[in-house]
Amino acid sequence: MASPHDDLLQVLSAYMSPILARSVLSRSLRRCGLTPGTLERTELRRVAQALETGSRLFVDPGKLAQLQEQLRRLSDPAEDIRPVDLPIHDEDDIGEARRASWSLCDQMGADRFARQKLTTIVSELARNLVHYAREGRLQIRIEPEAKRAYVTSTDSGPGIPNLEEIMSGRYRSKTGLGAGLRGIKRLSLKFDIDTKESGTRVEAEVQL
Repeated sequence: MASPHDDLLQVLSAYMSPILARSVLSRSLRRCGLTPGTLERTELRRVAQALETGSRLFVDPGKLAQLQEQLRRLSDPAEDIRPVDLPIHDEDDIGEARRASWSLCDQMGADRFARQKLTTIVSELARNLVHYAREGRLQIRIEPEAKRAYVTSTDSGPGIPNLEEIMSGRYRSKTGLGAGLRGIKRLSLKFDIDTKESGTRVEAEVQL
């Protein structure tokens, strides 16, 4: 995935020469007290505002509004964050689910702790689908304004007959089922699980 610096440079280079784009970007970063190496996605909005001012002298007036719109979209992409809906069948799908959760956090500009929290929840739910239900679906939805992620796991497996014992901590499983579910609950802002013989549905809400 491209760095925030490279993303900004790519946008600017569509409206001015690459050399001039680098110069304008460097001046805007210095104005914000940043360098290419310290620029994080959480700082994109502030840098984009500086770039809107710094690029006025070098961009065709007829294209300035278009450049400004691209910079705003890049610095605040929340409205473009689409839900993820993944079929989970095997270990490769668990890895794909992890990457998807990390990408969503990246788009949101979430900090490292929030990324790790969401990725752990997604990984555990996906692993449960593979190991216990054999297959299922994992959905991740982001609510940008509330800065929350909603993760839903559904399957048509045999259900969890001893759920109360598992969630209370009394059950000890060699495969780690109980620890995984309890860990998900601890990391979640809200947690709900509905299980029956026809399948299980787990919902977790995560603060980003």
